[in-house]
Amino acid sequence: REPVLDDPELAAALRRTHTDLSAHPDPLEAESRLPWLLTALARRHSTARPGDDTVPDAGPVARAVRDRLADELLAPPSLAELAAGLGLSRYQLLRAFRTTMGVPPYAWLAQYRVTRARALLDAGLRPAEAAALVGFADQAHLTRWFRRVLGVTPAAYRNSVQDASC
Repeated sequence: REPVLDDPELAAALRRTHTDLSAHPDPLEAESRLPWLLTALARRHSTARPGDDTVPDAGPVARAVRDRLADELLAPPSLAELAAGLGLSRYQLLRAFRTTMGVPPYAWLAQYRVTRARALLDAGLRPAEAAALVGFADQAHLTRWFRRVLGVTPAAYRNSVQDASC
């Protein structure tokens, strides 16, 4: 409606996304976060009203995507590949997944990787080793997600597990 928008919340989300993706480029994350932000921009500031955006069979779609991401943990398919395999657009896939799982595919994958990394840390591996084995770009990427999901760093978690076993 206006040539200049005053939306500090959306501006902050765009800045965070740019910073996060610059630090750790992840194609699946970029393909998920950017369209979601553009959708938020259009919904908040467009005069057009959105049509029905429900995706039929969202549950089976989300489960198929989840299973494929889990199976291809180290080299996950892109959002475009996932969508094409299911005969959906990227936006339909994102809506179906987020509606069913509560988070977009990249966030589910990161949480799944954290769960797998946690088991590896429990087994005595170092954070850098765990990061590589579950598909994080590096230890810093693991640390960012580990802290976000569990509230502690991988090293602090590993130390607490080792202290408890002594």
